[in-house]
Amino acid sequence: MSEIESGASDGSLSVREAASLLSEPPKQNNEEAAAPAEEPSARDPEASADEADAAPPEREPSGETEERDDPAERPNINPPSSWTKEEKEAFKLLPPEHQQRIADRERTREVEIRRGQNEAAETRKAAEAERQAAEQARQRYEAALPNLMQSIQSQYAAEFPDITTWEDVQRMASNDPIRYLQYDALQKQHANALGEAQQAEQRRAQEGTAQFNAFKNEQTKLFLEKAPEFADPENGPKLRAEVRSMLSEVGMTDDELAAIWNQGAGVSLHDHRIQLIVRDAQKWRSAQKAKQTVSAKQVPPAQRAGVSPSKGERSATNIQTQEAQLKRTGSVKDAVALLRARRQA
Repeated sequence: MSEIESGASDGSLSVREAASLLSEPPKQNNEEAAAPAEEPSARDPEASADEADAAPPEREPSGETEERDDPAERPNINPPSSWTKEEKEAFKLLPPEHQQRIADRERTREVEIRRGQNEAAETRKAAEAERQAAEQARQRYEAALPNLMQSIQSQYAAEFPDITTWEDVQRMASNDPIRYLQYDALQKQHANALGEAQQAEQRRAQEGTAQFNAFKNEQTKLFLEKAPEFADPENGPKLRAEVRSMLSEVGMTDDELAAIWNQGAGVSLHDHRIQLIVRDAQKWRSAQKAKQTVSAKQVPPAQRAGVSPSKGERSATNIQTQEAQLKRTGSVKDAVALLRARRQA
């Protein structure tokens, strides 16, 4: 038998012996099994005291690192974007589990809100498409009403040329009931088309009035923003009276002004009265620009009393005057005068 099977000379177990020992159940020590169990009262008091004073056994390391609440290792949970600045600052002070719970709840709520908004937008879009389709169909029908009425009148003239009075209708009803029924149906069709045409005309008139009122309110707001003096309780009525007087001077009557202002009656720029108003506005603007140019003109330095200006001062003053004159007029004559003044300086 080899050395591995029989065991080493230093008394170590062989492989076969180790396997035999592992396969056998553990045996209790004979001495420990034979010894009776000690009663608690028979134990040595001093030994019990020594055992009580002994330090508790140390806990063996489990191999796992204890988790610590390190703020630097906390997950970065962003507050809801819809919150205010103060609410976001308060959110940062909450524990991570509360932050996560709130963030999840807000995320779910925002998803539901977006879904509801999308559904509402789709519903509005579908309703608007249906409304536009119905409006287009109505407009096509109303546009076809004149042709329908003309067709009915042509049919009436072709089929009932002999019916011109009420007595003719009564005679036809008595002598030819079938023809009378055809005549009556054609008359009702014509009356129905005529009523719908009148309703369409009223509807267009109401829509035109509403559009004009909206346009008038918007333009009035824009005008008062650029000309706030007309909104002043004291000066506004005076200015409006002056405007009315000016329009009367160019030839516009009160009826025309009322129709233009209240009903939106069209006024063309080709109207000579409008052209006169535009001309006056252009003159006023030119005068305002000239006034600004004169205000910006440089004033020569004042001379002390009793002291005549030197030749250089007179030349400088003359050049400044010619420069201002040239800026105001832009003429060649003033440009030549400025050139001469500079040469004489």
